[in-house]
Amino acid sequence: MTLAGRIHEIVGARAIIKNFLLEDIKVKYRRSVLGFLWSLLNPLLMLIVISAAFATLFAGTRGQYTLHLLATLLPWTCVALSLEGGCRAILNSENYIRQYRFPKLIFPLRTILFAFVELLLSLLALFPIALFLGMKPGPQLAILPYAILLLLIMLVGLAAMASVAVVYFRDAEHLISVFMRAWFYLTPILIPYDAIPEKYQRYFALNPMYHMLELFDAPISRGLMPSTSAILTATIIAALCFVVGLSVFFRLEDDVIFRL
Repeated sequence: MTLAGRIHEIVGARAIIKNFLLEDIKVKYRRSVLGFLWSLLNPLLMLIVISAAFATLFAGTRGQYTLHLLATLLPWTCVALSLEGGCRAILNSENYIRQYRFPKLIFPLRTILFAFVELLLSLLALFPIALFLGMKPGPQLAILPYAILLLLIMLVGLAAMASVAVVYFRDAEHLISVFMRAWFYLTPILIPYDAIPEKYQRYFALNPMYHMLELFDAPISRGLMPSTSAILTATIIAALCFVVGLSVFFRLEDDVIFRL
């Protein structure tokens, strides 16, 4: 089956994906007094703690530091949840795979879409707080839906590739966890890009996540439209991750059942 045919098969299974997603939401917030509010309180509390620790240190950086954290930490959390959860998606769904003929890509998709639901809820809930902190509403915010779409496209490819890698090499799960921690500190999140010494900025600019997060950071914390180069670079990165990740996944997915 061609790549387009397999993607069409996934689209045809959207009802299954929807049911899995609703099930994950119910399971996570079952017997929780605050329920969905936890998906909003967690990032808010994280912003408060980190801002209290670092805001004074980076008070002279362009834009407000708390807005910078809001713009970069929320999408990064989505990335971490998608990849760390997605890498085990096939292993955790072994019973479904053995009993039913589902397109196997729906299992990493299940994890990614759940992380994106929380990202969207967090962004909507924290929008009034961002306005209070000084975010400037304007046409630059129109780039955010495109930024979210690019992030989704990139993560589908990466999570799909990670999910089959863990099936073939179980230690990859731990390596991915370590890699995510290192990637976090090598991405201008806690330390804004403008606060990095100029001679080191070019090295941080080689980080693919810098360009992806810039699509969130520029409109939210600085009130600016991201540069054309940032948009193009993020688009190319997302497209490459999507094509390479799905190509690897679809090439190996028929053999996965024998490796579980």
